[in-house]
Amino acid sequence: MRIPLSQWIAYALLAFAVAACALAATVLHAWDSPRIGGSAPGYQYLALGYQHPEGVSFTTVQSSDLPALIAHLPARWHVGLAPSWDYAMGPRAGKDLSQLKVGTVFGDYMQALHLRPLAGRLIELRDQRDGALVIVLSQATAQRWFGGVGAAIGRVVFDSYGLALRVVGVLPAVFGGIDGRFSSHPVQAWIPGPLMPLVSNGFWPTKTRKAPAGDLLSIVATEGWAPLLSVPADVGTPQLRSELARVFAGMGDSRPADAQGFAWTAPYTLFPAAQKLIAKRIRLFFGLAITALVLATINVMVLRWLDYLRRRNTLQLERVLGARRHWLWRRLLWRGLATLLALLLATAVLVALGALLLRHLVSMLGPVLTPHALLAPLTWILPVVVVLAMLVELLPLLFLFGRERLDDVRTVSGTRGDRVFGSVLLAAEVLLGMAMSVLAAWTIGYAWHTVHERLGMLDRPATFVDLDITRNIFSERQDLHAQQAVLQTTLDTAAQVVPAGRALGFGPQIRPGVGSDMPVTIHAGTHVISACVHQATPGWVEAAGVHVRAGTNFDAVHAQPDTVLLDARVADRLFGSVRGALGQSVVKQYDSKPQRVVGVLAPVYLGGSRKDSCPVVFQDLRDDVYGLAGGPHSLAIGGDLSDAQRAALRQRLDALFEREHVHLTTAGVRSTGELRDWLAAQQITQSRVFTAIALFAWGIALSGIFALLRLYLAQRRRLLAIESALGATPSRTYFSVVLGTLAVAGIGAIIALLLVPWLATQYALLSGAQVAPYGAATWIALTVLLLAVFLVAHFPARRAARTEPAESLHEL
Repeated sequence: MRIPLSQWIAYALLAFAVAACALAATVLHAWDSPRIGGSAPGYQYLALGYQHPEGVSFTTVQSSDLPALIAHLPARWHVGLAPSWDYAMGPRAGKDLSQLKVGTVFGDYMQALHLRPLAGRLIELRDQRDGALVIVLSQATAQRWFGGVGAAIGRVVFDSYGLALRVVGVLPAVFGGIDGRFSSHPVQAWIPGPLMPLVSNGFWPTKTRKAPAGDLLSIVATEGWAPLLSVPADVGTPQLRSELARVFAGMGDSRPADAQGFAWTAPYTLFPAAQKLIAKRIRLFFGLAITALVLATINVMVLRWLDYLRRRNTLQLERVLGARRHWLWRRLLWRGLATLLALLLATAVLVALGALLLRHLVSMLGPVLTPHALLAPLTWILPVVVVLAMLVELLPLLFLFGRERLDDVRTVSGTRGDRVFGSVLLAAEVLLGMAMSVLAAWTIGYAWHTVHERLGMLDRPATFVDLDITRNIFSERQDLHAQQAVLQTTLDTAAQVVPAGRALGFGPQIRPGVGSDMPVTIHAGTHVISACVHQATPGWVEAAGVHVRAGTNFDAVHAQPDTVLLDARVADRLFGSVRGALGQSVVKQYDSKPQRVVGVLAPVYLGGSRKDSCPVVFQDLRDDVYGLAGGPHSLAIGGDLSDAQRAALRQRLDALFEREHVHLTTAGVRSTGELRDWLAAQQITQSRVFTAIALFAWGIALSGIFALLRLYLAQRRRLLAIESALGATPSRTYFSVVLGTLAVAGIGAIIALLLVPWLATQYALLSGAQVAPYGAATWIALTVLLLAVFLVAHFPARRAARTEPAESLHEL
C-alpha cells in the first residue's frame, strides 16, 4: 500500500520529537545525577556554602575554614575540596615534561569520597598541615610513567621547577575528579593543596622563600569553589540541618563575620550556581521537546484518520466481500508493528547523531553523553515508542469503528467536537511555531549584533599571533632588563617578516572570558572601581585599533615607569570625565605605588562582547618585570598577512624561543575578521541550533495545519458540494477556508504575543542575552509564520474550491 509523502514527513517529525525527548532526558538525568565516578555508594555528596544576608554563596567557604569545620563534624561525616590546575610534570627532572591536570587536595577530600587506592595510600590531613612533598597518581598516569601501579609507589615525579614529589598512592581509572560536569579532561594527579603556591611559583611566596611555620592547611587559603560534604545516605534533612547548625556554632571566629549559617545543595559540583542554571536550561528544552512530541503524535493520528476516511469505501467493500473485523485488526497490528520498528530504528539513529552533535557543539557535555548514559533512558523510551506507535495506528480506526461505523450511515460533515478539537490543535501548533520562530529570530539577531558589535578595537585590518606559555618562567628570574631584552628581540624578529611601516606590539590575547577575569580594585582618592588590569605595548594599542579618546598612547620610544591607560568607563567613574583623568594618579589593589594616567581609551571589550565585561586598565608591558610570561599575550600586527608571511613569522618566532630558551610558543594566527568570527562562534552556533529547532517546530506546525485542513475538508466535502450546488461560488469556498485558518492561527499568534515577555525571560536564561520582547525580530517572525500558514492553507482551499459538485455528490 502506497504511503503518502505527508505521512512520511509526519512520521519523520515524530521520530525527531522522540529523539529530542530522549536526548533532553538523557542529558538532564546525567547532569542531575548525584553519582560521582569512583566514589563509594551509601553516601550523600553535597555542595557546602554559607548563608549570607544577601543570599546563599557556595564560593565563600575558604580552604582555611576546613580544619575548624572538620574538628566539629560527626563521625563518618567528611568535608574537602580539590580544585584542579594544569602543571608541567614528568618522571625525569627537566625532561619530557607534559601538561598534567593536577587536583590540589584540601581537607578530607579523598576520605569524603571513600576512595580505595589500587596501591599505596591517600593524601591525608597531616600531609597538608606539614606541606609534605607527595603526590597521588591516576592509574593511567602511573602505567604511562612507571609501567605499572605497584612500580609507581615510592618513585619521584618532578615539576617544571625541579621540585621532587614522592608517589604515595595510585587511584583507579574510574575516578577522574569532581569537576567532570565542567571539564572533559579527567584529573591525572593529586597533591596536598597547601603546595599550590610552591608548585605554581617554584618557591614559597615568603621573604625567606621557605615554607611558613605552622599548620599550612590553616595558612594557605583559597576560595571560589564549593567544598564537598559527604554524609551517610540515611541522614535526613532535619538531622543535617541540626548538625550543621551545631558545627557552625562551634567554629566560632573561624567563620566569616557576616555568615549566618551553612547551606547545602545536591548534586555536588564545584559550581552549584552554574550547575543549577544549566539544569534549568535543559529542563526548558525538555519541555519544548515534550510539547513537540505531543503535537507530532497528534499530527500523525490526524493523517492516519484522514487515510482511513479516504479508504472507508474500500474497507466497506472488504466487509461486504466477507472480511471479518479480526482480519482487519490483524492487518492493522502488522502495520503497527512495522511502524514501531521503523520508529525505533529512526529514533536510535537520531539519538546517536544528536549526541555526537551535542558533544561537538557543547564540550562540557562530553563526560555526560556517554554510551552508558544514552542506554539508560531506553528503559522508558522503548515503552513510549510502543505506546505512540499503537496510538497513531489504533485510535483513528477506533474512532472510525465507534463513531462512523463502516456499516452504518455516515454524517454529512464532521461533528462540532471535531471542529473544536481541530481549531484548538491548530492554534496550539501555531503557538509552538510562533514561540520557536521568535527564539530563532532573537538568536539570529543576537549573533549578527555580536559579529558587528563595537568593541573599541578590531575595526581595521590587523593580524594577531597568540603565544602560549609552556612554563611559568617569570618566577625564576624577575629581571626587568632581561624581560625587556626578550621582548625587544621578539619584536625585532617579527619585524624581519612584517612589511615596513606596520604597527607592531604585544598585548593581551583577545578571547572569550579574558574581559572579565581576575578584576582588582582601582583607587583614586575616595573613588573606587573594579577593573581588569592588562599589559600592552604602544604598538599593540595602535595595531589592534584601540581608540584613544584623550591624552596619548604610551611613549613609542622609551617606556615611562608607572604610567597607565584607562578605559573610559574607569575614567568616568573615578574622575567624572575623560579629560579630567589625564595627569591624575590611580592606585591598584596590592600595590601602593601611584600610577599616572597618560591617556584614556574608548571602552575596550577584550572578551568580544559587551556582556559581563569589566573595565580595562592598561599598563606598559615594557615596564613589567614579568614580561611576556606575565600572562597569555598576543602579537598584534597592523594589516593583513599572506599565508606565506604567517608561516614564516611563526617559524622565526618558534626558532627564536627555542634558541633563547624562552618558554613560549606560537599558538595560532588570526586576522581581524577571523578573530571576530571566532569571538562570536558561540552565538553563531546558538543561532544555528535555535534556527534548526524553529524549522523543526515549523515542520510540526505546518504539517499539522495541512493535515487538519485536509481532514476538515474531507469531512465537509459533501457539505461543500451541497453548498456549491445551491449557488456558493468557488471564491466563497476558498476564502472561507483560508480566512478561517488564518483566524484560528491568529488566535494562536495572539496568545504567543501575550507570552512573549515570559519567553524573553526564558531566552535570557538560555542564552544570557537581553532582548526587546516586542522588537522588530518578533514582528518579523510573526509575519513570516502567518505567511507560511497562508501558503499551507492556500493549496487545499484552492483544490476544494475547484472540485466539481457532482464529483462529491455521487457519494451521498
